Amino acid sequence: MMKSIVFSQVLNIEKFRISSDSTRHLTGQLEFGFRAKKQDVDLFDYTLKSNVFYFSKTKAYFFLSELRSTKVANKRGEYGGFAHARIALNRKKITPEIFSQIQFDRGIGLDNRRIFGAVLREQLYTSSKSYLHTNQGFFYELETWENRDSLGSAKYLINPFVKFSANLTYEQKVATNVYWFSTVYFQSRPEPNYFFKPRLSGEAVLRFKVNAKISWSNSFTFTYDMLPVIRLARYYHQIKSTLTLDLNFEKKKSK
Repeated sequence: MMKSIVFSQVLNIEKFRISSDSTRHLTGQLEFGFRAKKQDVDLFDYTLKSNVFYFSKTKAYFFLSELRSTKVANKRGEYGGFAHARIALNRKKITPEIFSQIQFDRGIGLDNRRIFGAVLREQLYTSSKSYLHTNQGFFYELETWENRDSLGSAKYLINPFVKFSANLTYEQKVATNVYWFSTVYFQSRPEPNYFFKPRLSGEAVLRFKVNAKISWSNSFTFTYDMLPVIRLARYYHQIKSTLTLDLNFEKKKSK
């Protein structure tokens, strides 16, 4: 079975946030990317992302989606994607957030993954050029996996879990129009026999802002899963380049 990556149970939404002092507006992004990955085989894939955000005076709303097509040599192509919705219930230093996500990845046999959760986000440090914050919370995860036996028939494994999730995120303005972003996730089942057998994942991104609308990013991500659901490699990593078009629908105030 050809494999493709599932980076994290909960989408890494932190890199899509903008400054917390933003005024009321609607904004969005379109991303076009290609990716090289090293697992059992070398492969390439192409992605199209669409992200929409609305920031009111007291709340923030996020909707993100991705579709991906993967091809390896002459083998059959595989498809994957997700949709993620999140609401930040205030825009203060400590912010409760609720979210849901649906995801599929035909390459590894993930028929669908549904997630519902809540976290508490706290700003640890903020300056004009950098910020540091953390998220901690819980989510309910329901996965349906397709697992083929030696005869080629499909069997579906359904795995409902409650999981604890925590992450630490740092962003730094390196130079004019150059930004560094990094985040690390810890996710595990809150049970004595499973808590110290987590899924660890992280991402490092170097973003170059070409102009007010266009930016170019190079990223490295990894996942290490101590308890994979089916027989998959515990460690994955990927290197990706992405072109992003920023859209801003804010109406200019008349003087």
